[in-house]
Amino acid sequence: MTDQSIATMTVNELESLITKIIDGRFNQNQVLNTKVVDQTQLVDRIHYLQASLKEKYGNFPDSTELVQQDRVTYSDPE
Repeated sequence: MTDQSIATMTVNELESLITKIIDGRFNQNQVLNTKVVDQTQLVDRIHYLQASLKEKYGNFPDSTELVQQDRVTYSDPE
């Protein structure tokens, strides 16, 4: 069936080709759906971890100011 024109295919060959195309699409959709579920589960785990850390250690202040102070304090003189 390789490099064969659709016009010259038998009915069985056409059915086989259609089945392969449908199976390929179905499998492709299954993989995409699995990835979405995996990503959703990952985000849920991140949120759970954030909540657990907050419960255990409390809120941490935003460290942006501290990082900026460190950059000024420890920057290389030019």
